[in-house]
Amino acid sequence: MKQKVVQFPELANTDKINVLYSFDEIDDYFTAPMHGFLDKEDYYKRVSPEFSLKHITTPVLILNALNDPFLGERCYPISRSKHSKYVYLETPEYGGHCAFPLKDSKHSYAEVRAFEFFTTKDKATFY
Repeated sequence: MKQKVVQFPELANTDKINVLYSFDEIDDYFTAPMHGFLDKEDYYKRVSPEFSLKHITTPVLILNALNDPFLGERCYPISRSKHSKYVYLETPEYGGHCAFPLKDSKHSYAEVRAFEFFTTKDKATFY
């Protein structure tokens, strides 16, 4: 964040950088303003798939590890994926938050699954 503030001082509250205590504060004082959002609430609402998944009309793969430390239960669109012909949800038990690195591979699990998803013609048989 300190590097971003130096790079874009007009987009962040530099007075707050050394007194942050939560992710909410980071999102409110840095993430939201640096990306053109009014505040953290505006950021959460506009980037949340909860508000946009219903508008998807092209097949999409959502890959969320169940042990992702940043995601709560509401972050997994289980019901939406069950009732949509376009939303495919895969929730591996492990993978954390960083693209599912694979040991001894130049590709991550997310890259492998995305490639399989986009090269599979019949999405109904994807799983």
